Amino acid sequence: MSPKTIGLIAHAGKPGATELVSQLRSEFERAGVKVLAGNRDGRARWTQESRTIAQLGKEADLLVVLGGDGTILNVVSRLDDTIKPIFGINIGSLGFLTCLNSSAYLEAVGSIVSGKFALSERVLFSVEITREPSVCTGPWRSTTLS
Repeated sequence: MSPKTIGLIAHAGKPGATELVSQLRSEFERAGVKVLAGNRDGRARWTQESRTIAQLGKEADLLVVLGGDGTILNVVSRLDDTIKPIFGINIGSLGFLTCLNSSAYLEAVGSIVSGKFALSERVLFSVEITREPSVCTGPWRSTTLS
């Protein structure tokens, strides 16, 4: 899978986020990939675009999320019914769900543009709510890149 449109979402409060968004946008655009940008709160600070995370999820082939595990979980919770692959770049303190650190952003761009990455499915949680007379069950899932 070589995405034609990237949804770039960053935790705007993290040091270095603005610079990394700019660098990633330049590299993706240089490679001919369209970039739609926003932050984890759904407001696009780095562009004139005004898209929610749910809209980015619907329009993009792949979401590149800059932050930590909390940022990825926040983004997934805002995607509504549209779950897209997520490539996490760690600029936070925890990065179990991220693919790599921000210093390797050029490697990330190369892998994404060439389509040389593997998808892995992650289970977020399973829930069963019982209210007589009906039962609501999960699981709800997210797909991330590794």
